[in-house]
Amino acid sequence: MDEERGRWAAEIRELARKGQLLVVAALTPAPATTDGAETARWKGLLLDGVERCQRVRGAQKSWCQRQRDAITQGDTDEMVGAAGRVRKRLGEGEVARWLEESIGGLEVVDDRLIRAIAALGAPIATTNY
Repeated sequence: MDEERGRWAAEIRELARKGQLLVVAALTPAPATTDGAETARWKGLLLDGVERCQRVRGAQKSWCQRQRDAITQGDTDEMVGAAGRVRKRLGEGEVARWLEESIGGLEVVDDRLIRAIAALGAPIATTNY
């Protein structure tokens, strides 16, 4: 297993050296670097957004429960739908504040993964739904 991992690492470094590597990351590095903060995962972030809809926008409990159910079912389409509804309910200004306070407030506890990605010297892209 270690030998195979070493071959993969060497191949990735070579691709980066040739300029043929693009690192695509969403929230994936966040749980590893933040000691497992709930909002570092998409599901936790969306559930936090539902709570914010209730607290800040006065969303009805039944609406909030439907969103929680969609998020916790684990079906990607349901989660994307709930994310869109949370975003719409909060509105652009509140979405920005929510993201700033939730994922924007995460603190790096272990930076080894971030340093390893940066050491590749490859461009880094992110994804949005």
